[in-house]
Amino acid sequence: MSPEFEAELKAALIEAGLPPRPKEIIGRLYQFCSAGEIISGTIHSIGIVDGSLDLYVTNPRFQGLRLINIQNNNGKWMAHIDAKPRKWSDEELDKIPDPERAIDDDLLAGRYFEGEFELISDD
Repeated sequence: MSPEFEAELKAALIEAGLPPRPKEIIGRLYQFCSAGEIISGTIHSIGIVDGSLDLYVTNPRFQGLRLINIQNNNGKWMAHIDAKPRKWSDEELDKIPDPERAIDDDLLAGRYFEGEFELISDD
């Protein structure tokens, strides 16, 4: 790991209220609560993407959709979920100026659920 990335990651972890070293987090159990649902699982990797701290976790579903990751961005915890792609009819596509772009935008769009995140104690 480069010294620059290590420093950026340490700062992001501290800002999120987590231990400053990745080895203290990877493999730990977590709990995330949002939208009337509580999920838990294991953190299997950590990254920083576009300035947000991303935790990739073992639980594959949230709100019935695929869970991409759990993010901390600007002090807020969010579950990042795949959006369900729309099923465009031929009639709808004929009315859209750039139908390929509309379909691509739907497939790339994600949904975010703000919530509470905590590491579950090893005790």
